[in-house]
Amino acid sequence: YSYNNTEIKQDAQTADIFHRGKMLWPRAMGLNAALEACKYIRLATNSRTVYNPFCGKGTILATANLIGLNAVGIDLSSKRAQEANGVQVLSKHYHPDFRKGLESFLAATPEHDEDNDAQNRAEACHETKTT
Repeated sequence: YSYNNTEIKQDAQTADIFHRGKMLWPRAMGLNAALEACKYIRLATNSRTVYNPFCGKGTILATANLIGLNAVGIDLSSKRAQEANGVQVLSKHYHPDFRKGLESFLAATPEHDEDNDAQNRAEACHETKTT
């Protein structure tokens, strides 16, 4: 199968390595890693919902929503789960690699969000606040 215009072989000998990106809290997944995971789900599967059983403060959930996926999260800590509810990724959190990856993904997949083009979604992210 292919992902990101690259043929992926089941027996691939090499791994893709990238910067993890900014972490929204000390034990979070980096934003770049979250974006790559969500892009994979969006492009290589038929699923449009991300389920994260260890959501923490919601990095994966917010990133999934940012690229047009639904997201469901659960966490053992009710405090963290409440913090994850409604979290959004702000432009101040963007590492240059994250911004580039997000913008190129949105531009290449206009069908993910029928109501907004990539520019409108990127601009909306600049105006939101993490709750």
